[in-house]
Order: sequence, then C-alpha cells, then structure tokens
Amino acid sequence: MVILTYGRSQTVESFLKAAAKKRKFSVIVCEAAPSFGGHKMAKNLADEGINTTVINDSAIFAIMARVNQVILPAHAVLANGGAICSSGTHLVALAAKQVR
Repeated sequence: MVILTYGRSQTVESFLKAAAKKRKFSVIVCEAAPSFGGHKMAKNLADEGINTTVINDSAIFAIMARVNQVILPAHAVLANGGAICSSGTHLVALAAKQVR
C-alpha cells in the first residue's frame, strides 16, 4: 500500500507511526514548499523504519497513479464538510480526483 501525504503534521505523523506497528506500507511525502516541512516529516517517519520518499510538489500528479490512499492534514474541518488546509493541498485533491 502506498500513502501520500502533504507537508508536516504531528497528527498525521503520529497516525502513520501507530499504523506502521500493525501494517506494512510506504509513504510518499510532498515537500510543501516554501516551508519544506515535508522533509522533516519524512525524516521522522524514516527514523521509525517506515519506507518514506520525498517528492517535489510539481511531481504530485505524476506519482498519483501509484498512490492507494491520500491523507491530508487539516487545520480545521467545517460543518459543511469543507476543510481548511495548508496551501498546496488543493493540488493534491485535484490530482487524486482526476486519477481516481
């Protein structure tokens, strides 16, 4: 199973570390320029023994065909089902919808 996530999120990082104790999967982390939080998250996941790859934000659409699941970190989830996320996650959502 291949999971794609965007940037750095303590919640997503904790979730993936807990899931790795019971399941085997690979994680692709988008670097989330210009803050590049994805690099730190990828390092933390790799230190836990999770197979992790960092990609440029421009490579999201190209890699999406290999991805089984997308996990996006959200700052808030709204009552109407919308989410407030960091800049760049809209690109991930559009790519996932197109490849689906």
